Amino acid sequence: GALLADDLLQQASPGKKLVVLSTIVSSPMLGPIAAKYGARWEQTLTGHKWIQNRALQLAEQGYRYVFGYEEALGYAPSTSVRDKDGLSSALRLADMAARWKARGGSLLDARRALWEEHGFVADRQLSIRFEGRESSATMRARIDELRRNPPSAIGGQRVARMLDLVRRVVWTPAGEQPYTKLPASDLVVFELEGGHRAMVRPSGTEPKLKHYFYAVGSQGPAEPMDAAQSRAREILDRMTEALTGASGC
Repeated sequence: GALLADDLLQQASPGKKLVVLSTIVSSPMLGPIAAKYGARWEQTLTGHKWIQNRALQLAEQGYRYVFGYEEALGYAPSTSVRDKDGLSSALRLADMAARWKARGGSLLDARRALWEEHGFVADRQLSIRFEGRESSATMRARIDELRRNPPSAIGGQRVARMLDLVRRVVWTPAGEQPYTKLPASDLVVFELEGGHRAMVRPSGTEPKLKHYFYAVGSQGPAEPMDAAQSRAREILDRMTEALTGASGC
């Protein structure tokens, strides 16, 4: 998603009101990429219906849609198909690979260049299954407990705010405020200091609690990329252990 977004924004006509979109459980790396090109970045609920409906709304405001993607490996690189489009995405990625090969590089080099410019983002999705007749009630109780008693920190990273999309409120240590940017959805989002994020939601089709984690590893001056990657993965491990424990899993 980051590779396609960066490449498509490079090729977009400058001076236009450009917009890229991703779902809220997708990598936040799209944000700094969009900012580099002066493009608007918005997040939607999960599913391409939300991405494309928002794209159509923004088109009425004069924005030109460039790209949309979601964590579940769905990419929409044009307005020709108002849905995830694997064929067009594969062709665009093959073209990008050919251009990098012509100058002696690869898509791995392209990805590393993005990390060096915008920071490395480690990610993980963990689905925990619940069994038995009481599985739905148990899941509900555990995610509701997170809503009622948000942790002050997750894996040693302080919670800056929590978005509760069921009640449509944003919680901070100072209190709660209404949150109106997204429609109601059964999702809890923890935004941590340092740009890290952790999210929990029940699956819509199976008795599972789905956890999403993103940890940012910024590269210091003269520091090798490996050090930033290692730091981010350590944070990711601590966040995973802390939040799955907090949700009773």
